[in-house]
Amino acid sequence: MLNIMYATNETQCVELAYSLISLLKYNKNVHIFLCTNSDEINPFSEKSIKWLQGVVKYMDNESFLEQIEIKDIYNEYLKDNPNENTHWTKNTLTRLLADKIFLPKGISKIFYFDPDVMFTNNILPLFHKMKSYNIAMKRDKGGVFVAGVQYLNIANLEKIGFFSDAIKCLKERQLKYGDQDATNFSLIKNNISCYDFNNTEVFFGHLWEKTSEPLIYHFCCDIPFPVGCVSEEKFIELMPEFSYVKDLLDNYRSSIRFNF
Repeated sequence: MLNIMYATNETQCVELAYSLISLLKYNKNVHIFLCTNSDEINPFSEKSIKWLQGVVKYMDNESFLEQIEIKDIYNEYLKDNPNENTHWTKNTLTRLLADKIFLPKGISKIFYFDPDVMFTNNILPLFHKMKSYNIAMKRDKGGVFVAGVQYLNIANLEKIGFFSDAIKCLKERQLKYGDQDATNFSLIKNNISCYDFNNTEVFFGHLWEKTSEPLIYHFCCDIPFPVGCVSEEKFIELMPEFSYVKDLLDNYRSSIRFNF
């Protein structure tokens, strides 16, 4: 079974639905953890969580979405740090609490995805490939690892001190790129080798620079993702290969008689 982590809020509900539909078109029997914080600005409503759980079941009855309320864990380790409620929400910082959230559940390896991530194929082979690494991300042109797509060997990283040093960094000062800067700081401090996803595994950047169909698109630096930045119709116009997502989501919306 694939274990997948997302952490976001109500404002990205439809974006997350797009990501989930593309994920579950190609991947089955997936355990999706949606980490939420009820103290967050724009927290998820119960209705939205049920709607997203319905999206998952609509795509694959063997997969399921489990909500994890992380307010208490967040308040214990990161409350009132100088990076919260800036450009970086509490949910953005949640991935640096992965050891506190998942090791007690017996989960030691996981993929983390931002909601502006789309999939074009089965990612299970990539998950198996990553098992020999402690952490994997995509490096940008400046040489910095971008935290929107991550593979985390949580158990190994916890032993090395990755999470504790990243949290300490977040609490000590305001960072330009929040948890991403804290992640890169901890990698350097602990001399942790990070696997750099290649462009056929994860594509991050300008679409006209891609040379082949990537397994995973991360859209934060290129085409705006649907809802918030552009309409769903505009996104499909820009990325017609994902037109099936809107069709499936519209069918799902019709079947449950309410919309977002």
